[in-house]
Amino acid sequence: MRSQQVLVLLCVLKAAMSAASLDLYAAVGGRIVIPQETRLEHSTGTLCNPYTWRYEKEPGVGLKEIAQVTHVCGKTDCRWPHCSLTSNGSLQLEQVTQNDSGHYTVTTYSTAKVQIQERTFVLHVLVPVSHPMVGLACPPGRDPVVTCSVKGGTTPRTLLRINGVEHGQKAERSDMEVTVPSPAPWNISCSTENKVSQKTARVFYKACPDPVSRPAVEYLCTPDGSVEISCTVQAGTDPVFSLTVNGVTWGSNVTSSWVISGDDLERSLENPLNVSCMAWNLLNQVQSPYQLIQCPAISGSLSVSSAALTGSLSVSSAALRKQLGVCHIYVTIFLFVFYNLLLVWSVAWERRRRRPSA
Repeated sequence: MRSQQVLVLLCVLKAAMSAASLDLYAAVGGRIVIPQETRLEHSTGTLCNPYTWRYEKEPGVGLKEIAQVTHVCGKTDCRWPHCSLTSNGSLQLEQVTQNDSGHYTVTTYSTAKVQIQERTFVLHVLVPVSHPMVGLACPPGRDPVVTCSVKGGTTPRTLLRINGVEHGQKAERSDMEVTVPSPAPWNISCSTENKVSQKTARVFYKACPDPVSRPAVEYLCTPDGSVEISCTVQAGTDPVFSLTVNGVTWGSNVTSSWVISGDDLERSLENPLNVSCMAWNLLNQVQSPYQLIQCPAISGSLSVSSAALTGSLSVSSAALRKQLGVCHIYVTIFLFVFYNLLLVWSVAWERRRRRPSA
């Protein structure tokens, strides 16, 4: 009787262990291997252990059979297009999406088709967290305020530290705001994470920064047919600039100056250009109103004057070359005669010097 009770208890424990599920996590677009934990007695030869993989979105909802491996050894086909089975029966998923989240159950059998074990895994496919953005605001007459925001990620948990001191416990939220009573400087660290990713942003402030003011666009049409466009702000700490010309955004930089030719735009600069400048820093971003820029026609109104100028220059340059050629001949003849006279005089002088005196 006692042995029967022990046997029943063991069966209950085995059933409880089989029914227990295990949480697994994967990143969107990543790869996950859901293990087949039961050691198969026979995995090679003529007769092998059968096993079956099933999927449910929720228990009892949308039951699907992913793979059924019979007693035939070596048959490891998977019925989903983005899954496969390893040699030991583990389920491997590629390029997972959030639609792949759900319950995956593997049931293993003996060669006599008696169930050995059944194991369920709950897969959670999460979006990785984005890089946190740290900001600092200094309202007049009030303590500075540090913010940390995370734009993307499934259930991100955020932790903010200022000068090594933790100013907020990890919580499942994407935005944090902390008032800082301590004086500058501030060494700020903001970390965010979930089950599949972790990102940290670190910023050092010597003092309270200033937001950027509205940028102004200035331009200069150059004689070579290009236009130099610059973007300036009256105020702002460490501003960064970008330029938009006819709907196309040029790369951001801190020099706020761009030289653009017609070849860059695949059009003539004689046509109006619709230009706007964006300026930003860690506190804010401001865009200038769009304005039209048009350079004078290089080959139009300037063609007549340039042709006349070219003609006059060609005539004068030809006359100048002719005059320089004549002068060059005269100078060459003069130097030749002068050199020979100097040579004759030197020889005569040397002979008189060596002549014995009477």
